[in-house]
Amino acid sequence: MPATCVGSAMGVTITFGTSAFAAKVTGISGGKMIRDAYDATHMGSAVGTDFGDVRWMEQCPADLASVEDFTIEMLYDLDLLPPIDQAAEAITIQCPPRSGQTTGAKIEFSGFMKEYGGTFTMRDLRRGQYVLAVTGPLEFTAGS
Repeated sequence: MPATCVGSAMGVTITFGTSAFAAKVTGISGGKMIRDAYDATHMGSAVGTDFGDVRWMEQCPADLASVEDFTIEMLYDLDLLPPIDQAAEAITIQCPPRSGQTTGAKIEFSGFMKEYGGTFTMRDLRRGQYVLAVTGPLEFTAGS
């Protein structure tokens, strides 16, 4: 059974499919989708008619794509047991609904925690972060 609300950053929640990890999230970054391109330029490539007849490289899209890791900023709590030793699981990043919506947009993917740590600083709360590796495509669901 999926865990319930696992942490939030201004209404955004992160839910792990099998782990009940509940960090207090302060920020989320990453998740950039990446697709390489191959250089297909050859000696017979057409000469351009702009910028002084510059020859433009011919790009061919790669067959494979990937997703950059997500980095989650959090308040570091030594009482929490991170799922750093767990297998890949379903992870959901749920946004709060916009005005007029009942359900906010969400991103779902299969992934796992690959880094976890924090710092202790004078005159501040303990801060930390964890990194989620993405093992498949991102699935986007629009808010409604």
